[in-house]
Amino acid sequence: MDNNKSDPCRLTYGSVITEMVQYMQDVYMYNSTAPVFTLSELTKLVAECMTSLDVTYDDQSVNRTRLKEQLLELISGSREDKRGREVLLTFEPDVGLSVQ
Repeated sequence: MDNNKSDPCRLTYGSVITEMVQYMQDVYMYNSTAPVFTLSELTKLVAECMTSLDVTYDDQSVNRTRLKEQLLELISGSREDKRGREVLLTFEPDVGLSVQ
């Protein structure tokens, strides 16, 4: 029996990702400079949000690769850059209209 679709943790994670996408788009749209998000900070933010919603989660519980791929897929005009070992999520130049 497959209960993954009704798993409360999975549903909460989906809500957290939805809010994160909205937050990242808002930061991009309302800042005068293009934001740069580090994957490590986004991972911590997901864990904190999950914990605040009464789901036991820490940043080691978050699959960073899956998180990165989901955000890149869901946020139009986003891209991955690397600085040393750190993965950065940024926006392509001139994507303001596609994010609106």
